[in-house]
Amino acid sequence: MSSPQTQPSGRAGTLRVLALVLGATIAFLISSELVLRGASRMGLLDLDGKGAGEVVASKGWGAHPELRWRMLPNSSGFEGVRFRTNSHGLRDQEIPLEKPTGTRRILALGDSTVFGFGVSFEKSFPERLETMLNERGGATRFDVINAGVPGYSIYQSLTYLRTEGLRFDPDMILLETNFNDRRYVPSADDVDGPLLFSRAHDALVRREWLSKSALSRITRRVLRSVGLAKAGTERYGPIDLDDLHCRVSPERYRALLAELIGVARERRLPVVLVPHADSPTKTWGFAEVEKLVLDGRIERALERLRSELVRSWSRTTSFYRIAAARRFNELLEASGRGRDRIRSLPAPPIRVTADGNLLVYLSDPYVDIMREAAEADDVSTVGLGAAIGGELYLDSIHLNRAGHALLAEALFRFLTESPPGPVSR
Repeated sequence: MSSPQTQPSGRAGTLRVLALVLGATIAFLISSELVLRGASRMGLLDLDGKGAGEVVASKGWGAHPELRWRMLPNSSGFEGVRFRTNSHGLRDQEIPLEKPTGTRRILALGDSTVFGFGVSFEKSFPERLETMLNERGGATRFDVINAGVPGYSIYQSLTYLRTEGLRFDPDMILLETNFNDRRYVPSADDVDGPLLFSRAHDALVRREWLSKSALSRITRRVLRSVGLAKAGTERYGPIDLDDLHCRVSPERYRALLAELIGVARERRLPVVLVPHADSPTKTWGFAEVEKLVLDGRIERALERLRSELVRSWSRTTSFYRIAAARRFNELLEASGRGRDRIRSLPAPPIRVTADGNLLVYLSDPYVDIMREAAEADDVSTVGLGAAIGGELYLDSIHLNRAGHALLAEALFRFLTESPPGPVSR
């Protein structure tokens, strides 16, 4: 048994050993970092390209703690077409923050449909609308500010309105968004909100800080080579239909719409909502099922949906397959046959995006919610309607040039023939 006098000396010896080990480790890491950086400068070593933040910035995007991402000022990128941004990070002409005398401003909020995915800037409906309003002549000039950002949900649009949009002193707010709200994320922790956005921003900052280290880049490359780390996107395994979450649930979408209208109400700004549905060429089979359900022909609806699920598995995109299965389960529950519901699907070739998005739930409740919110709050709606043909779409949701032109004309007629007044208090 050790005497009390020898114990302090033993602890001191242990601390000295730990200090030496720590010092040696730090010296090794520093020397390794310097050697690797030197090898990189001499062209003997490829440090795996740019850092995380540099990669994002090279595509015209940047992380944001409140919006999660934003287009960078005076940058360029590709979203179905090459685009450039102004000094405010918007796909628009240069706009002074202070509104000129004799100018009325319409702030167009939303996602890639407002942004003009796949069409030139001049052909996007906000720019077309601005041109049409100004070509009428008169003393008043109109600015239709395109604040649409690809991938944005209503939560991001509302956040942008509060943090940036109102600084332009708009006279009217126009909103079109619902497609990204319906995107599925694998976890309830990944729904749109301040906690997720702050966490995602901090994670990118950490990755960017680490990417400045040559040793970190080499370590990451080695880990990827042995399968212990994944690069970018990854495959998602069997899909549990009971454990999928929308970025913005229908209930929250309704609440956020009311909140956005409330922001306008405080400033007595007119609001125009633009309901926009998926291309009918992608959804006709499901629309037929909905009609059968409304007619009370549940058995026929189930048969039709079962065949649509099989067809869509091989012929359409992944999110429509999931939509079919989800709707199938809803109908089974409604008909009292919940025991027959589909609980999971095998893993199709689906990839999780870098920002966590998984799938899209094909459903028009969001469009219906927008119309209901407009009626409840005495807000105007202008859209292309359910009868719009698939020939006006580039894909399942984005309008082509003809679609943008038609929407601009509908908005122009509405604003010139029956312009909305401020939202009442």
